[in-house]
Amino acid sequence: MTDTLTTDSLKRIFKYPFQEPNWRGRFLVGSVLILAGFFVPILPGIFVAGYILQVMRQVIAGQEPSLPPWDDWGKLAVDGLQATIIGFVYFLPAMIVMFGGMGLYFFGTFFPPLLVAGANDPTQMVGGMLAVTFGSMAIMFLSVVLGMLLMLLGAVATPVATAHFVASDQLGAAFRLREWW
Repeated sequence: MTDTLTTDSLKRIFKYPFQEPNWRGRFLVGSVLILAGFFVPILPGIFVAGYILQVMRQVIAGQEPSLPPWDDWGKLAVDGLQATIIGFVYFLPAMIVMFGGMGLYFFGTFFPPLLVAGANDPTQMVGGMLAVTFGSMAIMFLSVVLGMLLMLLGAVATPVATAHFVASDQLGAAFRLREWW
């Protein structure tokens, strides 16, 4: 394989799953697992992620990509779980920021009377409730914006980290950022 991306290399990438004699059965198993993910969350996706890592190993080893057989379910589960952990860690900061902002919004929206209960003047109470409500809305808006930026960073870093994990076959390699280059 070359390092340049041409239309011929793109054609080869998109055609490889359909070039083997047993591609229909392998494709069907993957499709059924992806469909099962709509009914049984997470578990089928772990096997699919492990399968994707098998294909990634072939390419990193310099082999032509092909659809490997669905035979080593234990290895698929372990690889898929490790890939899921890598993705979870890289998206965790975004989730913390977004859920934290939503939690503060929920608290500020439903509990303002508790927060301004010490006010003696009704105008202070109403003003305090409005300040808490709009302040919580501003916090939620900012947390969503910051969370989306962190999600974008996680979406860029996760595939690279996963590829580094596959290339070195060590989970910790996914978090050694200086080795990526």
